Amino acid sequence: MMTELYDTIVVGMGPSGSTACYHLARAGLKVLGLEKRVMPRPKLCAGALSPRAVAMLDFDIGEAVECEVHGAVIYSRTGHPIEMSTQETRGLVVDRPRFDHLLLKRAAAAGAQVQEGEAVVKVTPGQIIEVQTGRATYRARHLIGADGANSVVARALAYPRGHVGYALECVIPDRHEIIRRHPELPVFFYGYLPSGYGWIFPRQGGVSVGIGVFAGHARAIRALFRDFLDALSLPAEYAQRCRGFPLPACTIGTLRRYGRENILVAGDAACLIDPMTGEGISYAMQSGELAARSILGSLLGHEPASRAYGRALRSIRHDLLFAYLIALPLNLFPGMSLLSLRENQVISDTLKEIIMGQARYRELFMLGFKVVPTTLWAYCKGRR
Repeated sequence: MMTELYDTIVVGMGPSGSTACYHLARAGLKVLGLEKRVMPRPKLCAGALSPRAVAMLDFDIGEAVECEVHGAVIYSRTGHPIEMSTQETRGLVVDRPRFDHLLLKRAAAAGAQVQEGEAVVKVTPGQIIEVQTGRATYRARHLIGADGANSVVARALAYPRGHVGYALECVIPDRHEIIRRHPELPVFFYGYLPSGYGWIFPRQGGVSVGIGVFAGHARAIRALFRDFLDALSLPAEYAQRCRGFPLPACTIGTLRRYGRENILVAGDAACLIDPMTGEGISYAMQSGELAARSILGSLLGHEPASRAYGRALRSIRHDLLFAYLIALPLNLFPGMSLLSLRENQVISDTLKEIIMGQARYRELFMLGFKVVPTTLWAYCKGRR
């Protein structure tokens, strides 16, 4: 018996997959969303929604919100912290299991068929794509892989599995001094690790504490986390309670990772993570919507979905690439990089605008080149 034919199958019902399902179903398409876990499922993530991500939300997520944030703080091993705050825009810290569940329910309410607890094991590309799970084989004209860093769909397209970095994270009660110092702001720490950065993000009754390092330091990441906790006077025992996850950030090598013909990848599967901050939820939701719109155009006979989608992602990719180029010196030379923030108000203001979703990394990159001579002079002078 011939199996049912869907307009689109979406694999993974996190922010990118649920957003894609929602827009496709609203347009009247026959959509199947497959999620390997039963929602709400555990999800390792600090849960930060940037002001950019908050602006994309058009429905109430109040039950998933942990707290509001208005800015950020950056620490380095040398020099005073840099605090950037504003009351004009807000970010949110959310409970990821509840947040993702709300997105999934919104997609289902729009008309998408959602099946939970069903993992995809094989994808067979073709004009009609076959998607095999442990229960059945499904057929569709289009496929969106929104199944995370270790995407089965991305593997079917022969995309490499290597990740730029890896992270460890745990939750710590808020009774410690470094945590009470900035109770309502995300805090980033540079220069405390051989590469990458650490963070403290506020939550109800505690904070998310974690580190992200480049792949070359991944084998030592638990020891590095223990050293990081010790440097912040936090109990090193939490290094044994943390859990890890990959950071598929955008790099030069991922610029063409968007799909092929009638198969697209979105969110973490497309390596759409900010290399500066690790933020990926806004890019996941945006790419999910863009993937849906590209498929809608393809079904109307405009052009192959992957061509339209690749073009739609271009400006996002290019800006994240500038973020990657900025992140390299920030991770490798944090003292000098953060000195440029302290010494140049324009750079500090631009970074603040980026965090608030009001500027782009390209502007910060170009400004950085202009101030290199004065920053080097101030850095050398300070080391005498």
